[in-house]
Amino acid sequence: MNLPSSGCSVTAVAMFLGLLLASTVPITECANILFFIGVGGKSHRIAMTPLVNGLAEEGHSVTVLTVEKPDGNDSKINYYVPKEVVKHFAEMRTSGSIIDFYGMRSKGMTIATWLIVPSFGTTVCEKLYEDPEYIAWLKSNKFDLVIVDGLFNECGYGIAHLHNAKIIVFSVSSVLPWGIEPFGIPDESSSITDMMFHFPNQMNFFQRLFSAVMPIVWQMYREYLYLPRLNRITKDGLGLDDFPSFTELERNVSLSLVNTHVAQEFPRSLPPNVVPIGGISWVAKRKALPKKMEDFINRGKEGFVYISFGSFIDFTYFPDEIQQRFLNVLLKFPNIQFIWKLTKTPDNLPKNFYVDKWLPQQDILLHPKIRAFITHSGLGGVTEAIFSSVPLICFPIFAEQDYNANLVEQKEFGIKMEIVDLNENELENAILRILGEKKFAENMKKITKQFQDRPFTALHSGLWWTNFVLRQENTDYMRPPSVNQSWWIKRQIDVWIFVVVFLISINSLTIYVFVKLVKRCCFRSDNATLEGGDISKQGKSKLN
Repeated sequence: MNLPSSGCSVTAVAMFLGLLLASTVPITECANILFFIGVGGKSHRIAMTPLVNGLAEEGHSVTVLTVEKPDGNDSKINYYVPKEVVKHFAEMRTSGSIIDFYGMRSKGMTIATWLIVPSFGTTVCEKLYEDPEYIAWLKSNKFDLVIVDGLFNECGYGIAHLHNAKIIVFSVSSVLPWGIEPFGIPDESSSITDMMFHFPNQMNFFQRLFSAVMPIVWQMYREYLYLPRLNRITKDGLGLDDFPSFTELERNVSLSLVNTHVAQEFPRSLPPNVVPIGGISWVAKRKALPKKMEDFINRGKEGFVYISFGSFIDFTYFPDEIQQRFLNVLLKFPNIQFIWKLTKTPDNLPKNFYVDKWLPQQDILLHPKIRAFITHSGLGGVTEAIFSSVPLICFPIFAEQDYNANLVEQKEFGIKMEIVDLNENELENAILRILGEKKFAENMKKITKQFQDRPFTALHSGLWWTNFVLRQENTDYMRPPSVNQSWWIKRQIDVWIFVVVFLISINSLTIYVFVKLVKRCCFRSDNATLEGGDISKQGKSKLN
């Protein structure tokens, strides 16, 4: 976070420092807080970790329910790893039934991956309530607040109701398609593309149609299928006859935190109960890189490029031909050092490659000699690149990655490419452009300045709003009334139908009256002609 410039008055600086100091004083009683991350990989946990650590530092008792406990021991944080859920996912990996996201993308089924994820939410919930150990743990603890990962972790709503706890939904991405209706976010589908379809900025009619319809489709699916199923699983698992609907529980969510910022995203109209905290996982202070890596970087003549496809996608799972094409292009840049996150090192790599299974990504991106970042365009990596002013080459694979990559390309601080039919010439040209054209670095610096220029850090905002929910008896006054409206009333569909019918009726009536008047006038004219003809005939007969 940047301090005010030297041109500011001493008073302004003093006020700023005073506010900053005051913000560190805890004014909320310690609470028992649960982070529910049943569905969501390592990247989700990483995105939420700063808030987890920050709340623990403030003295709150923090528990994280996750399928993967992080390395190292932090005595301030409790982790609960549900055995049955872990066992289920292990069996899926062993049997080879884990989703092949690359394979689905290669078959043109990227949209279908979105439709599969909700089944993970119900499966995790089923496995939890089939586990006596989990139910015993659940009943032996008492939580004041449940922070639910927004990726189909609504099973956590049941825990909140059981403990009479408040709920915060944490979206590790931008505003999710199924998060528009429940939190009263205005419909802006005419100008903001749906995340699933990631259309261009200037959408045609049919693209706007899809963007407008999808939030409604998600709402109908969740309200009539997904949430009722979670309700049944929870009631049966806890042996309860009476339990409120999950739709009702969701309408009472206290707050939604979204991991996005207007500088990297579309400008959106967010209601008071939706708070953007984009960049929360960023740590501003860079640590020194390991000596071996630093020496490797310094041997390079033209800086280095960092390559990572994230924590979920493994590059070595891509077809051999695609891997070879990718490597062939990199070998054409002997003066560039490449630092590459890979689980398996390819054979016969030249000396300008540094490969490891795990790399300190934030520290690498902040290194002064970095030139570019080749990524799968997950939001975490894109955000870290923005903070570090590092241009991007994006190879999206699934989920919101295409959406992120489109924004990167539209704002011209990176290039979007396709991994499925990777063309060597196109990749070589992309690397040459990202290294040679100044516009990418310059545009990224502008985005970085916009992203960092905010009154407080994203972490400070996340902590303040979390404590705000704990302090307040309820946050109903922040919730838009549209949360309790049907989708068609929220969009005034009935009003517009009335307007259209009214206009059609008025026009029809006007046409009807006009036709009647024309007919009457024509009838009178015909009668006058006939009468004139009769008089003329009578005159002729008298003359004769």
